[in-house]
Amino acid sequence: MVDNICVVCLEDLGDNYKNLQCGHNFHYDCILEWFRKSKEGTCPCCLDVPENLGYLYGEHYINWRYNNIKKYINKNKNIIFKKEIDDIINENNILKGLKKERAILNKDNSFKKKKRKEKQLNSLFYRQKTKIKKKKLKLISHFPSVCY
Repeated sequence: MVDNICVVCLEDLGDNYKNLQCGHNFHYDCILEWFRKSKEGTCPCCLDVPENLGYLYGEHYINWRYNNIKKYINKNKNIIFKKEIDDIINENNILKGLKKERAILNKDNSFKKKKRKEKQLNSLFYRQKTKIKKKKLKLISHFPSVCY
């Protein structure tokens, strides 16, 4: 049956596979390699672009690739992607501000006010982190082969 075959390596899926949002299945290592080499980051079967590539790439890998690409862009004076780097830096500054606000809130003693504000801050904090991660993933997809 076709559903049990990884279309990247054409071998049986077995138990070690990843199901994408579009419903197609691949070996975890195969689809990771596909997304790393693919400039578009699309499904090999239907060319669907997963909304959240972050579930395939860990935070450590994303940050490592981002930092390498940032060095590459700065070294080669790539003006086009410099704007994207600056945008990510601005988003990180917003995140730092939210972290400071959360730290100040933790010192507050009024319980109800603290819980309400904490919930609001946590929501903003994780939205901001997700926004930064998506921007880094977009940048990473433009430079599949840059390694420092």
